[in-house]
Amino acid sequence: MAILLGPNATLIDFAGPWEILGAAAYSCAGFNAYSVAATNRIGRVFSREMAMTPAKFVEAVRVETARGRLEETGRSLKKVAQECGFRNAHAMGRVFKRVPGVGPAQYREHFRSDRSTHCH
Repeated sequence: MAILLGPNATLIDFAGPWEILGAAAYSCAGFNAYSVAATNRIGRVFSREMAMTPAKFVEAVRVETARGRLEETGRSLKKVAQECGFRNAHAMGRVFKRVPGVGPAQYREHFRSDRSTHCH
């Protein structure tokens, strides 16, 4: 199996589970062990290439998507959180307070007031 990953298009080549584990690959436990090893390797390469963990990358994409929805729509915070993959509006709020530094409602209000100031 080969996976293309990263901004530098790094090609990761994984041997099949049968090549690593032999006959054990045909058992659930053998395949599970291979899966975990491959997942860990993908995570390490991703972190090296992207300079962040896969979880931080997903969080950043969710925040960026939520920012756009907050700027461009009047959808409720609950709906925006749901659309962007957050567990709920409270979870989105915790991440927003850490990443952009303000809650989603304050972010939306600031963006709207900033937009109205520049449009006149």
